[in-house]
Order: sequence, then C-alpha cells, then structure tokens
Amino acid sequence: MTTALATDLNRVIQNHAPHVFDMLSGLGRELYYPKGILTQSAEAKQKARRHNATIGIAREKGRAMHLGCVMRQFAGTDPDEALPYAPSFGLPELREKWREHLLSANPSLAGRPMSLPVVTSGVTHGLSIASDLFVDPGDTVLVPDKVWGNYMMVFRVRRDARIVGYPLLDEGRKGLNLSGFAEVVKAESSRQKLVVVLNFPNNPTGYSPTAAEAQALCKELIAAADRGCRVVAICDDAYFGLFYDPEVFRESVFTLLAGQHPALLAVKLDGATKEDFAWGLRVAFVTFSSTGGEPVHDALEKKAAGCIRGTISNCSHASQRIVLRAMNDPAYEREKREKLDILRARAEKVRRTLADPRFAWRAADVPASSHPTIAAALARVGGARDDDVVWDPFVGAGAELLERARLGPYARLIGTDIDERALAAARRNAAAAGVPLELARAEATAFAPPQPPTLVLTNPPMGRRTGGHRTLDALLERFVESAADRLAPGGRLVWIAPRPQRTDGSARGAGLRLETSRPLDMGGFRAVLQRWRKP
Repeated sequence: MTTALATDLNRVIQNHAPHVFDMLSGLGRELYYPKGILTQSAEAKQKARRHNATIGIAREKGRAMHLGCVMRQFAGTDPDEALPYAPSFGLPELREKWREHLLSANPSLAGRPMSLPVVTSGVTHGLSIASDLFVDPGDTVLVPDKVWGNYMMVFRVRRDARIVGYPLLDEGRKGLNLSGFAEVVKAESSRQKLVVVLNFPNNPTGYSPTAAEAQALCKELIAAADRGCRVVAICDDAYFGLFYDPEVFRESVFTLLAGQHPALLAVKLDGATKEDFAWGLRVAFVTFSSTGGEPVHDALEKKAAGCIRGTISNCSHASQRIVLRAMNDPAYEREKREKLDILRARAEKVRRTLADPRFAWRAADVPASSHPTIAAALARVGGARDDDVVWDPFVGAGAELLERARLGPYARLIGTDIDERALAAARRNAAAAGVPLELARAEATAFAPPQPPTLVLTNPPMGRRTGGHRTLDALLERFVESAADRLAPGGRLVWIAPRPQRTDGSARGAGLRLETSRPLDMGGFRAVLQRWRKP
C-alpha cells in the first residue's frame, strides 16, 4: 500500500511532469523519504540543550564517542567529521560542491534544469538506484554491445529487465555506429517506455564520441520522445574526464539531454571514485534533469534518498568528508591534472602499440584468448629452429603459433582445440597474418600430431574448459604426460603452468627436465611460465 508520503511525492511529479511519473517503476512510486527524520533532526539541533536523542550514536565529552585506535587512523580529523551517520542524501556541503564541479566541467549545463546531486556509494550503487526507480520487470533497457558486465546484474538480475544491445562502434571501429543506434532506438521506441544507457568514456573500449556524434545520439533519443515514447537516458559517466583525444566531446552527453523534452528524463551518474582516483572511498552521485524543474527534482531526490535509507541507510561520512576536503584543497586541480597527464601518456603509448603492425593479425578472439604479449613471451622462451614442428594443443585463437611464426622459419605449425569457435577464430587470424596453420578439432591428450613436435607451445585452460576430464588438475597432469610422450627427442614443452605444484611432478615423472621457470601475474592469480626439455 502506497504511504501518504509516497503519494505526496507522486502527486508533485504527476502535476509537474506527468511523463516522468509514468516512467517510475512500481517500486519507484512506493519510495519516499521519511519526513520526520529531517524535521526531528533539525528541531533537535535548534532546541536540544543537554541530549539529542535523534542522532542514533553515542557521544562523550561533547564529541562522537570513539576508540582512540580508530581515530588515530584519521590524523587531524575531529571524530564528529568522520564517525556520525551522514544524511541519506549525502553531506549538504559536498552535494553543493559537486554541483559546482558539474557546472564547471560542463559549461553547457548553465541555465539547464538540474537537481542537486544525491550522494551514492559508488557509481554501481547509483545505477542500482536508477534501476529501482525506473525499471520494472519486462521493461526494455538498451545497453551498448561493448558493455560492462555489471549492467546485467543491475538491470536484468535485480530488476528482470529485457536487455537489448545496440552496436557501439562501426565496422572499422573508427567511430560510433550511429545508424545502428538509430535503428535499435526506432525499433524499440514503439514501446511506452525505454531506458537507454549511454556510457562514455565507454567501458571496456574507452571510446568517447565527438561533439557531432554526441549530438546525433541525443537527437535520436529526443526524436523517440517526440514519437510518444517516454525515455529514461542514464548517462554512466564513471570515467568522465578521461579524455585523451582533442576531437572528442569534452562534456557529458547529459548536457545535451538535460531539460530537452517533457518525455525525456536525463539521469547522470558520476563520482570521485574514478574522477578523483578515490576508488575505494565509494563516493559518487546521481543527478536528475527534467523539464518539470525544481519540484520534480526535489521529489526524485527524496525518492533516491529513500532508496538509500531502505538499503544501506547512508553513505560513509568519513569518505564524503575526505572528498569534500580534497575538493577544497588548493592543490586539488593541479594534482588531478598531473595524474591525468600520466594516464594520457599511457593511453598514447597503448595507441602506438596497437598501431604496431605486429598486432595486425588479431582479427578474432574467443574468451580467455592469450594476449599477444603473453603469446610473444611464450614464443621467445620456446626459441626458434628452422626444423621446428610446433604444436599448440589448446590453440584458442592461434596467438602462440602466430607469434612463433614471427620469430623465423619453421617446418610446420599445428593447432588443436575442442572448441570449433576457437578454431574459426584461429583461421581468421592466420589468414590476416598470412601464416598457414594446420588446425584440427581434437582433445589435447588424445591427439597424435602427424609428426613428432620439436616444440609444444601453449597457454592451457585455467579453470573451465576441461573437456572430458573431471577436474582441471586431471587434465593438466594428463596433458603433461602425453606431451612428453609425443615430443621428439630434444624437444621443448613451453607453457604457462597454472598449477605447477600438481604438474611439476608429472613432468619429471615423464622424463622432462626443467630449464626455465618464471612467475607470472595472470590478473588475479599466479602462474608460472616454464620450459621443459625432453632428453
């Protein structure tokens, strides 16, 4: 049953922005912020002389009660600036400061209708709030096909939304696929409501639109609103400011959508997590823009704060205070520029690396494909002989064999895999590189190469693709034994061993001799790059 407070908020939205009211989910219509919390706290601050029973914490000697060992971690900070609960909306000073930041970083917002930002515990939390407010089961949510996987959790798993992908980049990956975006929006805007996620700079590609591309995207959404579709445009600006190309649009697309149409609600998600390199502080913001203006914004802020109060109560006071102090520090802008310069230099180095023709063969990928640098390292550790018969039993997209081909002459390059998609990717990459590969679908421990290999070169499965073997350990142990059996005398096994504590014994038992062992960080777990030789 909808409470009186929620009904009051709904009535305000319905009176000033009926389209926005229709965008609210069933949960969004039920959300409210308890009125008594604000009034009781304000009254207590004014009238309480000895005791304030509304604050929900213990006090001692005029300050928040605390442990010395805790406050020693906050050098120079008063306990009252770190330990008490923060308002569910966020610290008022921080909200105002972030609004100033938005207007400074996005000059086009001047004069546009915009709410005061509400503090969230990270951008992911902001996405969840937006999802709770505006997404019902079965609602359509458009996301780019180059997508951050957590969108599925936020929209599909939590809210049972219908996820539809739109193509982000054109075929040459040189620009946005504007025609593809327009086609999907037109096809889906026949529905009464459409939620569209715009994520720039895009995660995972890093792509940011040019001004013309940004305007074209927003034009399509405004046109959808003109056709009678109620559009919720969620601007995921988690990486805002990480712009490395002079031609990209340097403001949020939120600026092009704010206050543009009664049937279009713009929602901006951003924060100090990425912009201020304060990832673990979990301080971010959700900001709304509706043509309904301040009454609607105030109601949406209260619904967002109610959502926060009903889930995590409030966001960390200490984290908010740290961010506020940092933003008021005279060194803030200079230090941000210094870090952005470092990231820009790294981005330019990556761009130069990707332009290197040695990576031109990478036309196709499959999940868990070797990165070219890993494949190149394996090939170099393996070495090159003119008479090499090279076999990769877990060939994947073919990276190891193609990197070996770059090192010099060889007799044969043979690759096997149990996944036909991997073999198709390897064929595409081989064609792009102009390298003949002998590929076959086969299980690694059952395949007998047509000629004894002088080099077995591979990056094996790290956990899921175990074929008919019951466990990864069983597969790897059996593989080492079979590789040793198939190697020509004097042949080398060069591979990344994910479980060397299990496979080293099998290798030695099969008569192989360890020549090289180098630890590797595989992005979350440790493995070892090894070279074994058969006597």
